[in-house]
Amino acid sequence: MLRTVHGKFKSFDLEGSVQAEPWGLNDDRMMGGFYYGDGGTHGFVRSRDGTIIAFDPNGGADTTVFSINSAGTVAGSYKTDDFYGFVRSENGSIASFQIAGSDTFAEGINDRGAVTGMYSDSHTGLSRGYVRTADGNITLFDVGSNVSTQPRVINAKGMIAGTYLDEQFVRHGFVRSANGKITSFDPPTSKNIDVWGINKSGTVVGEYIDNNNLEHGYLRIP
Repeated sequence: MLRTVHGKFKSFDLEGSVQAEPWGLNDDRMMGGFYYGDGGTHGFVRSRDGTIIAFDPNGGADTTVFSINSAGTVAGSYKTDDFYGFVRSENGSIASFQIAGSDTFAEGINDRGAVTGMYSDSHTGLSRGYVRTADGNITLFDVGSNVSTQPRVINAKGMIAGTYLDEQFVRHGFVRSANGKITSFDPPTSKNIDVWGINKSGTVVGEYIDNNNLEHGYLRIP
């Protein structure tokens, strides 16, 4: 039985934006995301008091932000000649990075400042995964040599969850432990899956499409 409960809502928009997309929220109600306007996408951070700061790293374009940690540091990507990943601290300082001259996309950040995401493999055309520590050390990984690996989120312990596309273009879920062990998973009757979150115990949440093309939510408990 579905019960509807009406809580408190606060609406907001960014000046000049067509559409705002908040993607990350921390316990202090700081928000990170991006918006459409001026011919592209731009990043923003919104503080608890409603102050909004819009930004594009290094004068780039097509900025996206998908996550924020407890310190107010956000992770995302932007484009100049190629796509670069970046982390932006609450004080506005930005560190950009790129893997092997390839398009690089940052997706998740944890409270230790570790970032996960994907980059394009110039030799195969497939996407591969990486994890970047707060001091800039990068470890590359993939689920398999013939599949596209797409990490999405990382928890405080360094566990990463995401999806991968197999050779038949079916999307499956995976969890990567802090020591590098990768476990794949699929909910029963799933034929395509997405991953949206992972908590400190490694429980994963997301959605999937079943054999009847119906969408469902799921919770995977390790």
